[in-house]
Amino acid sequence: MSDRSKEQVIKEALSSSTRVISTKQDLEISFGPDSIQSNSIPLDDLSSANLALSRAKADKVALKEKFSFERKNSSTGVVELDQSLNEQNNVRIEILGSLQFKGLKNNLRKNFVDELPLFQPQSALESINKTLDIWLKHKILKTKLVPLEEDILKPLGDDLKKLEKQFVPLLKENLEDKELYLETIKELLDELNIKFEEEEEKKEESSSEDDNDEDDAEDDNQEDESQEEQGSSEETPTESETSEEMEFEEEEVE
Repeated sequence: MSDRSKEQVIKEALSSSTRVISTKQDLEISFGPDSIQSNSIPLDDLSSANLALSRAKADKVALKEKFSFERKNSSTGVVELDQSLNEQNNVRIEILGSLQFKGLKNNLRKNFVDELPLFQPQSALESINKTLDIWLKHKILKTKLVPLEEDILKPLGDDLKKLEKQFVPLLKENLEDKELYLETIKELLDELNIKFEEEEEKKEESSSEDDNDEDDAEDDNQEDESQEEQGSSEETPTESETSEEMEFEEEEVE
């Protein structure tokens, strides 16, 4: 079989499996730049490593389409929290697909482990999302941790262990209910004392506003007291004014 005909067979196989998993028989699949959002699957060459990557990307496209009927995530008003919830929803979808399709589970797992050494977090948010990704798949899918995953889990390992009995059963139970699942994730983040930048800014602004309100109240009280003192001094006649009035009255009597 020529490389060209082999490539065509592989494309047809990937397209077919993607349609089956997504339950969309008319789904359009393209091969080129890696873009899950536009249903584009990379197929640079026919090496084993690249074929494994292509299978994993095709499975991700299939899962995205399979759960495309779900409502869009509601905004929390905090950009970083919204980003984290979007990431955790993608993890939820991968867990659901892995529970339903053993082959898909193996493809996604191999791709995840292969790409993990490239993970270089640029923010605390990225580290938290990756930590929860590893932890949830380990607890729900029973994946065996590789050393690099264990290293990533270490900073939150003890805290997650304490919360495991409280949250893992709930997350398993709510896997198919997106809203309940993400609400549970929010509660988990809160229990882990994960603070997002905008939340902290709002707290600081609220604290500053409270301080300003107290200062304004004190200024108002001082102004009222000053006005009362001024009014009192205007109403009460001085001794000289009283004396002058009495002399004037005596002159009128005479």
